[in-house]
Amino acid sequence: MWGWFIFIFCLVLFVSFILLSKLFIRIQASYIEKHGSITIYVYWFSIRLFKKDILLEDKEEDKKSHFKDLPTNLHELIGLIQESNRLLTIVFRSLVLHQLRWHTKGGAGDASLTGMASGGVWTMKGILSGWILEKSKGSCKPDLQVIPLFQQIYFKTEFSCMVSIRIAQAINACTQVMREIAVKRHTVKQEQ
Repeated sequence: MWGWFIFIFCLVLFVSFILLSKLFIRIQASYIEKHGSITIYVYWFSIRLFKKDILLEDKEEDKKSHFKDLPTNLHELIGLIQESNRLLTIVFRSLVLHQLRWHTKGGAGDASLTGMASGGVWTMKGILSGWILEKSKGSCKPDLQVIPLFQQIYFKTEFSCMVSIRIAQAINACTQVMREIAVKRHTVKQEQ
């Protein structure tokens, strides 16, 4: 009788320990001219559980990312975030932001065009980082930089962040996201 009680108590204690422990997620992304990569690391008690490398290549040979196009691309990203705001809010409100670093270096070949593009990049970075800080927990100070290269055509950006989430909160967020997606699909089917 006491053996079962001790076993169940230890099992409940172990499951509670697992659910309340934190996962740390580090995302590193870089893009230089046509070549980009994203690396995602997941750690649990400083043990790396997962690492995924994703290579980003431009499919169109003629299409080359330029520094002057970055404000437009970031504006499109903000539009995408606005469309999926509800789902992203569910995920981000469970995350604790520990580090946010985003450095961009580039030039459009013309000083005036580079200056305008730099201003647009600063604006979009401010909007995106402000949104991330508003939606997530934690109070890290973002490290944002835009370095204009006035006399050359060049583009390079590096992004890295570290977040943590408790396993129970991750399960809850996944459940809520799946429910939201199911409701959205159901309403789309009813409208057709």
